[in-house]
Amino acid sequence: MQAGRRMRLILGLACAVVLFASCAAEQKPATSTISAEGDDTGIDAQESSEPVTRLVLVEPETGATVILDASAETETSLGELGTTHGVSGDGRFAYLRRGDAVTVVDAGSWTFDHGDHNHYYVEPPAVAGSAEGRFADAHGQRDLTTMRREDGTVAVLDRKMLGERKMAPSDAFGDLRDIAASAPLGESVMTVSADGAVTENAEVKRELGRCPEVTGAVTFGREIVFGCADGAVRIVKRAGQLIAEPMPLPVGAQPPGPLVYRYGSPTLTGIAPDKVWVLDSRKGAWKMVQVPDVVAANTVSAESVLALTADGQLRAFDTNDGRQTASVQLLHGPVRTGRAVIEADADRAYINDAESRAVYEIDYRDGLRVARTFKTSIAPGFMVEVGR
Repeated sequence: MQAGRRMRLILGLACAVVLFASCAAEQKPATSTISAEGDDTGIDAQESSEPVTRLVLVEPETGATVILDASAETETSLGELGTTHGVSGDGRFAYLRRGDAVTVVDAGSWTFDHGDHNHYYVEPPAVAGSAEGRFADAHGQRDLTTMRREDGTVAVLDRKMLGERKMAPSDAFGDLRDIAASAPLGESVMTVSADGAVTENAEVKRELGRCPEVTGAVTFGREIVFGCADGAVRIVKRAGQLIAEPMPLPVGAQPPGPLVYRYGSPTLTGIAPDKVWVLDSRKGAWKMVQVPDVVAANTVSAESVLALTADGQLRAFDTNDGRQTASVQLLHGPVRTGRAVIEADADRAYINDAESRAVYEIDYRDGLRVARTFKTSIAPGFMVEVGR
């Protein structure tokens, strides 16, 4: 009898092992086939277990555009889209400004922020559409995209429709006028007028703050930072009310140009002649690092900033004491402002090299080690990162 019970116990354990193995074999792979419909709009979007970094690379002279997938180390060409004068990105879409139009590229990789967690999506990249006009800049955030023309008017698009390859105006807005800078925030559009008034939806009767000689807008999370001649203004919503928080530079300080930031960080940076300004937007505190001949910069944390100098060296600095902590020779000098950019996320930094037809991936936590060099089929004079 005891021998029989032992045999039944052994058989039961064996069945349990088989059932467990069967369940384990049915676990979801790293990239699933879950539709993105509940979170965002995508024609053929699939959910990924982690963010997929892609770089939109554009050759200025021809507008030849490729999407470099850093994870797969592959390129997808979208063809020649016409001479391009500038490119901006919003984490998924890239906005290529041409002489008489703007072309929107869906890079096909994005993060949907749920507040306490994120979902990550991928789909094949494509051209979303074009709009005629002379555009100065464009910004997108979840539901809306603003595209500001050189004449100060702003077109507001339904950003979700861009994922369906449709350039559709938002029903809630007409063209906004006399605008020097704009960016979406939730269901609103934050604007700065030509005379520096910060308002919601260009409503002149309710001025939230002042931003003289605005240099542009940076959108991240659920806030916007406008760069100004006297510092910056942070726009956030508290208790259902929009608040404009001034973040002034030290008196007499030379202001930086347009601000940029590392994905997932509230720290921003901008360059002025021979110096880099670093702004902690949560504290409203500025730090300045002397960097002779700086041509591009980006932060990797509140304590560390990357700077590319005219001799082609990438340098890292401690923002607390201004000390250089690492350097690496990347490009052939002299490098001009606007010729190369630094894109950064929580893991890596990327620097484009149009002359060598390359993009360098930098491990900034390991002494600026060049982790990978991507050879590109075009001369990438413009670059934006998406997926984060």
